[in-house]
Amino acid sequence: MSIEIRRDLLVQHLLEAGYTRDKWGNYVRDVHYTHRKTKERVASKMRVVFNDISCRVEVRGMELDRCGRFPWLRLTSAYYSKLKLCDDGRILVGSMFFGTSKATHCTTG
Repeated sequence: MSIEIRRDLLVQHLLEAGYTRDKWGNYVRDVHYTHRKTKERVASKMRVVFNDISCRVEVRGMELDRCGRFPWLRLTSAYYSKLKLCDDGRILVGSMFFGTSKATHCTTG
């Protein structure tokens, strides 16, 4: 499977999951989780950044860096050739699944 097809398939899954494209071509969405220390509900952003041969998944940090900005922290990354397509239609990018159902088996097809 070509790189363009894998990238287009990932973009399709991102759009179905509620991601929107920003002005730089990244796909961004709001995420909510429970802070592990304070146990309060926290809102943040997650984005998928596309490069020529790879993509990476990042989350917005919650603490300011030295420049006074909230940094983007990489969760995982993968080359397009290493994306794994699961039997149920989900895509495995590094260590993260994109899609809606539980997979029993993934292939590198």
